Amino acid sequence: MRKLNSYYILYFDVLGYRNKIFSDEKGFLYAIKELFRRSTEKNWNAIIRTFSDNVMVCIEDGYEGALKFLCHYASRIQELILREHGLLLRGAITKGNLYFDNQFVYGTGLVSAVELEEKDAVYPRIIIDKKLDSENYIRCSKHTVLADNDRYHYINFLNYYDPKINPNGERDKNWIQLSDSIRKAIDEMNQNSSLDKKRTWLSAYYTDIKSKYSLD
Repeated sequence: MRKLNSYYILYFDVLGYRNKIFSDEKGFLYAIKELFRRSTEKNWNAIIRTFSDNVMVCIEDGYEGALKFLCHYASRIQELILREHGLLLRGAITKGNLYFDNQFVYGTGLVSAVELEEKDAVYPRIIIDKKLDSENYIRCSKHTVLADNDRYHYINFLNYYDPKINPNGERDKNWIQLSDSIRKAIDEMNQNSSLDKKRTWLSAYYTDIKSKYSLD
């Protein structure tokens, strides 16, 4: 029998997934699978499990660069799914015990990740468990990880548009598409008062990054 092992875990929920399924079930399935393929550029021995709009990606503790990979993966998949499908993600990255086989995913690590996503992420962001704040990558990252007002670090999914990282024409072309998706998401949330906090957060993040990266 396999043992419980320690993993770095990324868990997220795709917001608005249900409407996309009902509007184009087969087409959206293909698109989502293609996004996962494109967002994973190297073989990092990551394990991916999905169920409807819930996704878990994990890498066993001890694999060099595991946390860095998950943060970059989270940034990439957020940017792609928002730019190409207008969907936002909410989730968390943590570390904890997991057990896998062909039928079960079990462990306190998954429980912690789900609780962080449901109770603490709040906004359309992927937060990082505070117990990981002392990790070298979280302390030293200048682009992929940002600090929020509630003392949570979160994934900067717009880091692709930092001219110091990606100073080319493709970046500008993609920014036009992504910017349109963000503004549309903000407008849609503006029609529902229960989403005011999420809209305010997304708008502030978008405005701050535009100014920081000198984007139009």
